[in-house]
Amino acid sequence: MINHEELITNINDSCKYLFPNQVFKLEENILSNSAKVYKIQGNSKALNRKKNDIFEVSVLNWFEDFYLYVEVRFVSNHTFISLSVFKGADAQSNKHQLFRAEWDDYDRDDEIHAQPHWHITTDVAISNNFNNFLGEKEQVTFEVFELSKAEVFDIKNFHFAMLGNWQQDETHIHKISEPAKVTKWLIGVLKHIRVELDV
Repeated sequence: MINHEELITNINDSCKYLFPNQVFKLEENILSNSAKVYKIQGNSKALNRKKNDIFEVSVLNWFEDFYLYVEVRFVSNHTFISLSVFKGADAQSNKHQLFRAEWDDYDRDDEIHAQPHWHITTDVAISNNFNNFLGEKEQVTFEVFELSKAEVFDIKNFHFAMLGNWQQDETHIHKISEPAKVTKWLIGVLKHIRVELDV
């Protein structure tokens, strides 16, 4: 089992340099005797979509109109890390969630989902824009909606592997074991996302 305090301290100490104009800090929230969650404390709100749940979270303005949410949960002997990127105006509480990067360690040998992995969530933003467009038109038929719905494949539950390393005959499932490695992974993910969003 990973050392909780060491992991959170490493993340807070290392990630703060990536946010020179903001305060990056995961703060503790005790859920029960066997569960703790650490969340980023941001300056704006967004709706985080995870599995079939939608809940409001505090997000940190990363740069321009991109916002970040980071959460680390410890439940019994399991560790769950989730990072979501949003795009929208500061006052907009329903910012578009673009994607999530996650690393879930259920400590199971029979795990089938890639760990860590990506979840692509922009389909919700596309759907919302489509619904807004439909609301503006007077003469919209049900057939138009069904055709568009049939053309979109729902990928929100798809786990896109992040560390497959299949070319080395390695697995796409990695356990969370060392705070330093997890911190390096998180920093690498944040740097990579920033480069891609800046293009």
